[in-house]
Amino acid sequence: MRGLKIRPAELSDIDVVFSVEQASFGKDAYPKSLLLALLILHPQSFFVAEVEGRVVGYAVGALIHGKGHVMSLAVHPHYRRRGIATALMKALEGALMAEGAAELRLEVREDNVEAAAFYEKLGYRAIGKQSRYYSDGSSAIIYSKPASQAQC
Repeated sequence: MRGLKIRPAELSDIDVVFSVEQASFGKDAYPKSLLLALLILHPQSFFVAEVEGRVVGYAVGALIHGKGHVMSLAVHPHYRRRGIATALMKALEGALMAEGAAELRLEVREDNVEAAAFYEKLGYRAIGKQSRYYSDGSSAIIYSKPASQAQC
């Protein structure tokens, strides 16, 4: 996409990151305080996507016990289906691999068919299910892929 820039997130981005989170996830949005904590704890694996200078998406992950965990990915609804999420995932996967991740993991709400298809297109495969993962009691499908298959 023309005018797309992926860069490390900065503290000054947190308000707009939270706005993207709310627009993307509604009542399931992470609180701003959690997003801020993730940025402080994992600045090396927190990225934003800018289009013409405006932050329109973000991705954050963390290396936990040798596995790269994709903690959240969001693109504002008005900017979806333009390759932004794919570009964010490439940056995040690259950062997690640079930290030493041998495997990449993430969770998707069981009924989120669109997200599941997106991650499968990127090479992730369902490896299990976590019952009652979300606060409303919904289950999550756990996805994984070897870091060697990352497209960074």
